[in-house]
Amino acid sequence: GGGVECHNQTLKNKLAKCCEETGLTWVKALPIVLMYMRMRKRVRSNLSPYEILFGGPPHVGLEGGKQPLPSTELCEHDMLSYCKEMSSLLSNICVQVKAAQQKVAEKPCRETLKPCRETLKPGDFVVIRDFRRKSWRAKRWLGPFQVLLTTHTAVKVAERATWVHASHCRRVPSATQEGERKQARDNGQQ
Repeated sequence: GGGVECHNQTLKNKLAKCCEETGLTWVKALPIVLMYMRMRKRVRSNLSPYEILFGGPPHVGLEGGKQPLPSTELCEHDMLSYCKEMSSLLSNICVQVKAAQQKVAEKPCRETLKPCRETLKPGDFVVIRDFRRKSWRAKRWLGPFQVLLTTHTAVKVAERATWVHASHCRRVPSATQEGERKQARDNGQQ
């Protein structure tokens, strides 16, 4: 503990010094101080956070005159193999994340014992739970709205500017599904 407080104290001290020496306001001096803190080498690793993140020192334009950029022909093969390897790694991570999300989504909800997240598709109609009702007599569900876009956790509907969390939505059965259910009930009673 205390690392954040130490960095905050260093930031405040450097910011005060920079403002005093340059006459800048703290808002204009803040990017300079943050750049200093990100480029300052740490004692233990002898690397700056920038070097750790990007693999080398930053190019700040102080390397000399206008020199021509090096040719990329020599590193095209390396770059291509690097991109292929990164793509493969990202695909593997994506598969792992999808598998983990599917396990969570298959767990039943306490109240309904249905899957927690319905698989909504663009074109489906949903009703959205209203959490800001003025009175107990107001409608609990708003809609129906047509789904335009979906993610694993959110839904974009036609009449709303903001995305809605998927757990706040319920699918409205289409007319064909209602007809099939009614027909099945009628056939079961005969």
